[in-house]
Amino acid sequence: VLWVLALAFAIVALADPQYGSRPRTLRRRGVDVVIALDFSKSMLARDVAPSRIERAKAEIVRLLSELDGDRVGVVAFAGEAMEFPMTTDYAALSLFFRDLGPYDMPVGGTAIARALVTSKRLLERASRSGGNAPSGGDGARTRVVILMTDGEDHEGDPVSAARELAEAGIR
Repeated sequence: VLWVLALAFAIVALADPQYGSRPRTLRRRGVDVVIALDFSKSMLARDVAPSRIERAKAEIVRLLSELDGDRVGVVAFAGEAMEFPMTTDYAALSLFFRDLGPYDMPVGGTAIARALVTSKRLLERASRSGGNAPSGGDGARTRVVILMTDGEDHEGDPVSAARELAEAGIR
């Protein structure tokens, strides 16, 4: 009985159980990123393996794995744009991207200009709600919009919307 107990405790010790939590210091570069992803049905095309939308999602998840402490917001768009607030919870964003698809969008089509305007509004709201850079900088966070789409646009003027972002200092 003692040998069995000794073996059981040795196995538990090798598993290295841990209790409680440890504080973790996040490296913050002061970047706010909004990922605007096209969820239109044209993204289901299989000209890129496995499909345009799945390839875009895989690239976004890869990008999220490389970030550390930067805030990320999401704008999912087709005919309408839906925004999701800025967060540093990359695991939650990865789950979101895994589960959302083109058939979940309420309005079909593609509205790139609307997505860019929504991205700008999301970044401006984040700046007003305490989005200052870590100390040691000039006080301003770098703001970036990553637009992932197949380029097909059904309404609006995406070029003028992109110019508005540039004028606001958003890359």
